[in-house]
Amino acid sequence: MERFDVCIVGSGLAGMSGAYEAARAGASVCLMGKGGVGKASATSMSAGIFTHPTEGLREEELFKATIDIGRNVNDERLVRILVTNGRTVPEFLSEVGITYETKPSGITLRRQRLMFPGVELAQLMRKVLADLGVVLFERCVTESLILERKRCIGTLNFDKNGNAFPIASHSTILATGGFCAVFGDHDNPSGLVGDGIAMGLRAGALARDLEFVQFFPIGMKQEGFPPFVLFPPYANGARIVNEKGDDVLRKRVPEETDLTRAVLLQRDKVCQAIAFEEDRGRKCYLDLSNATGWDKIDMETLNSMYQLKTYGFSPSDGKVRIRPTAHHSMGGLVIDECCQTEVIGLYAAGEVVGGLHGANRRGGNALTEAVVFGRIAGRIAAERAMGRQGTPSTRLLDDELTMKETDTTHLSKMRKAIGEVCTKSLGIVRSREGLVNGLEWVNRLRQEARSTSEVSMEDGKKDIENILVVVEGALNSALLRQESRGSHFRRDFPVEDERWLGHVEVSMSESDLIYSFVSKKKLT
Repeated sequence: MERFDVCIVGSGLAGMSGAYEAARAGASVCLMGKGGVGKASATSMSAGIFTHPTEGLREEELFKATIDIGRNVNDERLVRILVTNGRTVPEFLSEVGITYETKPSGITLRRQRLMFPGVELAQLMRKVLADLGVVLFERCVTESLILERKRCIGTLNFDKNGNAFPIASHSTILATGGFCAVFGDHDNPSGLVGDGIAMGLRAGALARDLEFVQFFPIGMKQEGFPPFVLFPPYANGARIVNEKGDDVLRKRVPEETDLTRAVLLQRDKVCQAIAFEEDRGRKCYLDLSNATGWDKIDMETLNSMYQLKTYGFSPSDGKVRIRPTAHHSMGGLVIDECCQTEVIGLYAAGEVVGGLHGANRRGGNALTEAVVFGRIAGRIAAERAMGRQGTPSTRLLDDELTMKETDTTHLSKMRKAIGEVCTKSLGIVRSREGLVNGLEWVNRLRQEARSTSEVSMEDGKKDIENILVVVEGALNSALLRQESRGSHFRRDFPVEDERWLGHVEVSMSESDLIYSFVSKKKLT
């Protein structure tokens, strides 16, 4: 059995940043990834935008914008850490050899080839971590956290061949990302299904804000083109129209006449505007017929537009069929300023954490969050791990290994059914009827899961029970929140209600989820 000071579960930017800091602090570190390091994460799919304070965007302006976009239910302690430490992001990226361009509101990764710049970031980080001596476990799935007297002492994992192996550690960091891949229509890697949130809940951690899921408004659904997300910036003159040619945003987002700004700053309203049109049977399109400067578009400046260009699209073709796609989950585990969860020895960073973004995320904050909180988690986890005496306990890990060999439930065939439930019940426009129907489906699927054994590594060997825990938590949290706020829109409660200024917290007792509303007024 292998032993480490720090075991990090999740190999996206938050996990890699944590591994970097922990290793530099002198800790022995391992990094667990479902795929190749960085490749099975949202980092690899990102547009490479980091928002942080600059001369053109002061710290207080960014703080206020993040709170405003989050509709005032953000954890302000975490927002302050984000904006204060965001200034260190350029220095960190330079340290690991990443090239970037400075912008008025932060930095953007340079694109060396026609690919998501996050892929290049992951490739460079992988080499840096290997040089620091971080042990990389790739194509491995962590199924559970192992506890001893309410302290996390390690993880139980499976390799690509389905063989179980435990890791003993003094500190464990969850950096497993969000849960948008549970939706039928999403732009995340397929492994981002909230398993870190479920593992944390089972271990005794708290979760919050699971009802808040951000959709990206411009997912390409054009016949003859591959599906992909068209990230900002967009060509001047671009707009979203319905099949009648009506400007969809003019009515619902009149304050933003520029599509790039609307998608960055009013993403929830843009998605809702499209959803309302689609509900009325009117398909929506990205209209580029009046776009200017098309001949000057290149990979560096307008990457998504350049992708369209390479596929043979031009403004003379007019419109591109689009539809919103699940993009980022704002809810997740509760942490303190040191990234510590309610469980001793268990830390969390990145999209697996809830509270930072509130009800809606500001564009550009996700990658900054991953670096800032990943580094904090790595540094503190290493310090506390190396301050403990002796080697990590292994007895319970051996016991758990024996049990798990005969007690696993994995169900690959249910992924499609779960995706349909989420899309119908947890989509952009919600209602009590839809949420209740979704919960009924979850209960049926859970019964089916208990009668099925395991799946192959081709499906990531996902623990479907973990997925169902997160989906149930999101559905019940959305049902409990009887208002519309940010990304959470209830057709039956269409306005924001100050009585719901706070967080829906989720805990687990035995196998049952427990819900409570924590007013933000009580926290201040």
